[in-house]
Amino acid sequence: MTRRYTTVAVLVGASLTAVACAPGGGSGGEESTTSKAASEVETDPAAMGDITLTVWDQEVRGGQDKQMRALNAAFEKKYPNITIKRVSRSFDDLTKTLRLALTGDDAPDVVQANNTRSQMGQFVGAKQIINLDPYAEAYGWRDRYPESVQSVVSYSPDAKTFGEGSIFGLPQVGEVVGIFYDKKMMEDLGIEQPKTWAQFEEALATAKEAGETPLVLGNIEKWPAVHVFGALQGRYTDAETIRTLGYGRPGASWTDEGNEQTGATLVDWVDKGYFNEGFNGEGYDAAWQSFSKGDGLFLIAGS
Repeated sequence: MTRRYTTVAVLVGASLTAVACAPGGGSGGEESTTSKAASEVETDPAAMGDITLTVWDQEVRGGQDKQMRALNAAFEKKYPNITIKRVSRSFDDLTKTLRLALTGDDAPDVVQANNTRSQMGQFVGAKQIINLDPYAEAYGWRDRYPESVQSVVSYSPDAKTFGEGSIFGLPQVGEVVGIFYDKKMMEDLGIEQPKTWAQFEEALATAKEAGETPLVLGNIEKWPAVHVFGALQGRYTDAETIRTLGYGRPGASWTDEGNEQTGATLVDWVDKGYFNEGFNGEGYDAAWQSFSKGDGLFLIAGS
């Protein structure tokens, strides 16, 4: 049983973008709004001479790290004239250091950044990352990526409009936020896999009455609860309202009936004891590990 992923809940949101003055780093300046034409974009890496690219990413977990190592190695094998100098940091560490790094004289060439207004939007406004429209045309990104994907990495050059305009990055991955369940616990409790929202809430109550943890959450990083909020929001709020909120467009309101119902339901779940004790003091990864060991019935999280 899965819920759709709301548009800009953070974590889609790790996008790869090129820093102004790249390759070779350097401070931003006026180069983020580029006048380069698509015909001027060099699309043959093998013809570019010897290049070292400093690339920052947040893929630090086991499988993610192995994936990035494999991808980088395959790229360097295909293009031996290009060396990738990889700098890998956790999401939180990258968030803390990236803004300062982009203002320095030794900025990375390519960075993985959250696509929200608080990160990518500010980098666009400060002209610290490159407008990639010429590259989108040269490589056919407009045809290769659906509009829904392009929109979450698009800003007006002044960064006032999010969700349309020029492309300033490409998503590293796409993920689905879903409701994971413990099959064995569900069988032990005599619960059938929920097929409706009402059945899901009945399952939460049944697990609680049986002395089990209905929902596992680790929210010490403060963003994981957005996954839970997003699943509830999709229940009570229409998609266009969610998009308006996500893009920060005029008319967005967090106090309409749907969002108030979302917040009230989340508080109700807390009051009923549906979450594990001390969830605001537990980490996201720790919650996953706890869930995988059978410590709760459901986990609402990213794939």
